[in-house]
Amino acid sequence: MCSNEGLCMMRVTGGSRRPNFSRLRARAGALALVAGLGGCGTDLLVIGPQTDKPTVELPSGAPSVSGAESVAAREHQRMLQAFGGEYRAPAAQQMMAGILERLRAGTDLPGTSYRVTLLNSGLVNAFALPDGRLYVTRGLLALTNDVSEVASVLAHEIAHVTAQHAIERQELESRSVLVSRVRAEVLNNPGAAQLVRDQAQVAIASFSRNQELEADQIGVKTLSKSGFDPYGAHRFLVAMERNAEIVDKAAEARATAQGLDFSATHPTTPERINQALLTARQHGTPGLVEVERTRWLNALNGLIYGEDSNEGFVRGRTFLHPRLGIAFTAPEGFSLENSAQAVLGMTPGATEALRFDSARIPPEKPLEDFLQENRIDGLPLSEVRSLSVNGMTAATGLAVGTGWTFRIFAVRMGAQVYRLIMASRSFSPETDERFLASFNTFRRLSPEEQANARPLRLAVVTARSSDTPESLSQRMGGIEKPLQRFLALNGLEAGAQLQSGRLYKTIVD
Repeated sequence: MCSNEGLCMMRVTGGSRRPNFSRLRARAGALALVAGLGGCGTDLLVIGPQTDKPTVELPSGAPSVSGAESVAAREHQRMLQAFGGEYRAPAAQQMMAGILERLRAGTDLPGTSYRVTLLNSGLVNAFALPDGRLYVTRGLLALTNDVSEVASVLAHEIAHVTAQHAIERQELESRSVLVSRVRAEVLNNPGAAQLVRDQAQVAIASFSRNQELEADQIGVKTLSKSGFDPYGAHRFLVAMERNAEIVDKAAEARATAQGLDFSATHPTTPERINQALLTARQHGTPGLVEVERTRWLNALNGLIYGEDSNEGFVRGRTFLHPRLGIAFTAPEGFSLENSAQAVLGMTPGATEALRFDSARIPPEKPLEDFLQENRIDGLPLSEVRSLSVNGMTAATGLAVGTGWTFRIFAVRMGAQVYRLIMASRSFSPETDERFLASFNTFRRLSPEEQANARPLRLAVVTARSSDTPESLSQRMGGIEKPLQRFLALNGLEAGAQLQSGRLYKTIVD
């Protein structure tokens, strides 16, 4: 969750509009709420300490630049703001710089320079800007197991640059926006314009599918020409698919909330895996190239896994934020995901969902007024009443929509107000009791708890002859599905046997 102690919502444009969460349709409700977890970090705002009205905070003190340099600098700052800033891992960063130099020589544009920034995010992602700036999250690095796998990620992003995918996509999006605007203004038919926009989104998604597949092919070719193992891309995509099976609980919700079947227009990981394998076979047989596993794993030793302490931690159903000194536990059955904007949760089948965020409001403003002014989709708020939780002033209200019912809580802790929104498709008195019981777990952390709350980290260990995936994963406390995560982190299949003397990644707190 955001660490700037401001209410983290979706963007507001215009003084009369509500934050995106407040504009959720009751029929989409919590699905769209959780879907926002994967949204772009440029779509955020902060409610500042001087007012309870939405205001956009702009960065100050940035150097003045112009033209293309200004655009590049602005995009770089947006990336850093969206993904937790830059993360320092000197050994891994030095190795990636060397990898880039080797890859550059194997591209069709060897004169282009590239530089990579490691982002402080547990999400598995990588990006490329048209000017050659590459971005890799530490969450992605955690899945890699050798130099060739890392090189495959960077080669894929370089391919986006050399193929000018970003520029092509921007042109397509601009044409789509123009068509929908003309349809709306000339025909005065907003409904038709929305249909055009939806169709354009599908076209853009399909275009991205082709771009991804093309970048995979170019990337594998570049790997081979640069002296890396061309099968590194295949290994990494397999690891990414296994990891997604563990952590990606919101994909179905995102597709449902957006009203588009993205599975038909985005490349599935199995499709990319098969293509990467076929392409690699065109450049040699497996095992001919040294993959440099040991040196790379040693460079990852100690890397933060999951959330950083600045954003708090999810431990099972519990969220705790040591810097803010708070914690709460979600109801039974919820899976939580933390981001810089909010803590989001969902139950299997998307029958219930939650969002936890925060705001600064004037100390004289009643919490009941705060709830009334931040409604869900403009729904009337009923049963508004004050209460307390663990010695802190709080308030709650109920909003009933079509298909979803929202129980909203707010609690004041000093100058900060924390908000917990829980939604249910089948709301009942028993549901309300569970929601209230969850809210009653909100508490202050003791100084000892704050001092002892540390992020999870990768710990590279040498396997002994008696070690198994089960025995090593049992040492990994504080995470769900430890065996599945151990296998995914190390590129292993279920039932795999460990090699004595070989390095493996584990997770420790």
